[in-house]
Amino acid sequence: ELGTFFIKEGKTVSIKIDNLSEKGLIAADAVRLSRTFSPMDLPESKGRVAGDFVIGNNYPNPFNNQTVIPLYLSHRAEIQIEIFDVSGRRVLLLPKQSFAAGHHQLKVEATHLSSGLYFYVLRIKGQKQQQRMHVGKFVVLK
Repeated sequence: ELGTFFIKEGKTVSIKIDNLSEKGLIAADAVRLSRTFSPMDLPESKGRVAGDFVIGNNYPNPFNNQTVIPLYLSHRAEIQIEIFDVSGRRVLLLPKQSFAAGHHQLKVEATHLSSGLYFYVLRIKGQKQQQRMHVGKFVVLK
């Protein structure tokens, strides 16, 4: 069956390939195995994470109008997102928002952006006014 399959950590998985072709040929046009990490999977009982935050990959990506950036904060923090086109021009500056410690989903609306590759800069100002930065990319398809 075609699709994307997610396997939880610690589980064993086997991949079975059946030869259903009359000529005895097996062909695959694409197989990709990857390990992804989502901060939404962090158990609450683990407490503090190494560092002040964990940022997951935005999804969906590519997207049409909206994408979500999963985020885990170990402390209250102020977040601001800037979006740049491939020429380096800032095309969107979202207002600063304050978030409590815990899991969050940052929604980025891109209804006014045209199709293309964009980069986002997530600025996080946490305890003791320390500022950290994360850079990611996404594709808008209209």
